[in-house]
Amino acid sequence: MTAPQFLIFTPVPLRARNDGWSPELQLTFIRMLAAGARPGQAAQALGKNRQNAYALRNRPGANSFRAAWDTAVAAARAARTATRATKIRPGFSSPGDVNLQHLSRKPVAFRAAPLRPGA
Repeated sequence: MTAPQFLIFTPVPLRARNDGWSPELQLTFIRMLAAGARPGQAAQALGKNRQNAYALRNRPGANSFRAAWDTAVAAARAARTATRATKIRPGFSSPGDVNLQHLSRKPVAFRAAPLRPGA
């Protein structure tokens, strides 16, 4: 089985640091986005913060990482939408069903009297 195309990207070139965004950390971040995590959630789970993630995304030479990020978010959004479309909500008979029962109710009469006493 081959990896999804967005997981094949060139990591942002950075100098090696113990607390930096290693290529493995960048890949894990992209995988977390594809699984449905928000950028801030994914970064925090990796011991980073949202601002660091966006700074990495905006660095020179981050074109491939940025494209992987966008594609992973789009894949997660598509999966969420597909899941949502197959769920049947209470009061509905099918996923695409529209419940119009609320439109058949009697109209509500509005008060003619003032709401404040003495007004």
